[in-house]
Parts: sequence; structure tokens; C-alpha cells
Amino acid sequence: MTNDMFPLLFQFREVVEGPGGWIAGIWCTGRALLEQSQLDDEHEWWLSSVDLGGLSVGASSPDAVRESFKVAFSEFVFDLSDDCESYGVFQSRLQSMLDSADASALDLWERSLHALRNNESANDDPAVSALPLVESDGFSPTLIVQRLDLREADGQDPAIRQSPSLNQVSAISRVRPAA
Repeated sequence: MTNDMFPLLFQFREVVEGPGGWIAGIWCTGRALLEQSQLDDEHEWWLSSVDLGGLSVGASSPDAVRESFKVAFSEFVFDLSDDCESYGVFQSRLQSMLDSADASALDLWERSLHALRNNESANDDPAVSALPLVESDGFSPTLIVQRLDLREADGQDPAIRQSPSLNQVSAISRVRPAA
């Protein structure tokens, strides 16, 4: 495994509105692979989702590619919501995206993690090293899509309410090297 691949985890939250006036909150966690390109002079860094098939961006630095990745996720869910006539269709399509994990990307992510844990790879780029560390053992991608425009009288689950305690910052984190 080369030293230019970094297994990362991401966590994003977004709120979207569909064409029928429905509003949904999205919380998504997943795996991504940060790779330093040696073939493309314009985009030196690439960040690709393992769990959301097709979500991949390039930029000139690790910081820029992480920001582009978050923007690409937001644009994806905004475009998807615009194309869905109902909340149910939106929720279903978003879940199918998460269920379409790329097996070869997952294999690369796991090999990168193995190399990192066996000191065969090092996160020595300062922008990568500055990312918060998180545990990856037992990690599985998560998608929660919650309808926000309903009240209890309309069928909203009273256990699911928007409150400040549900606010979470979007984040991209590096994986802790030790098992």
C-alpha cells in the first residue's frame, strides 16, 4: 500500500425541501478514501466515498478536497430532493445510494487501514494529521432521514423532534492507527 492513501470517516447533516413542500433532515456517516494523485497535475488530492457510490471530488489540497466533498454531498441531496415527487421516494432513493457501496473501494479502504495500523503508511501530511482521530472498529455506515415538516397530530413520532441536542457539526475524521 502506498503512503498516499488515507482511510477517513465522514459525518454530514443536511436539511432539504422537496417539490411537494416536504422537509427532511438527513444524517449520514460513511467511509471515504483520501488519495494523493500522481497522474493529474490539476487535482492533486481526491476524496471518494466508499459507501455512497459515485461521490468523488478532486482539489489542490487536503483542506480544499474535504470542503469540496461536503459541498458535493449537499448538492447531491439537494438535486435528489428536487427530483423526488414525495418524501417516501426521496428516502428510498437516498437509502439505495447508501446500499450501493463500491466493493473495490471498500477493499482499498480496508487495505489502507491495515497499512496504517501496521505502520506501512503514515498520515504525515499536516492537513491530514490535523484531522480529529476516531475509532473505526465496529463502524458501519448510517443513514437517518427524518421528515421535519410534520407535527405530532400529523403523525410525527414524538420521540423524534428537532432540538439543539440534535445539532451536530459535519466532520471528516482520520482513523486511529492502533487497533
